[in-house]
Amino acid sequence: MLGLDELFICREHCGQFVARTFIDARIDAERTDPTFAGIELKTLAGNALANQFFASIGFRKK
Repeated sequence: MLGLDELFICREHCGQFVARTFIDARIDAERTDPTFAGIELKTLAGNALANQFFASIGFRKK
């Protein structure tokens, strides 16, 4: 299981695909592990920017 405590991107780097590149690289690396079971993502309900970002790359609320 992939665990990531916090992801913070400075405002001056927003829109430069820094977070997307990082998340994609982590997912790709985890997929090579035969014991990879999935990714659990938790965000604060009020963090609209994070929730919008993760929804845009395919994460869905349960």
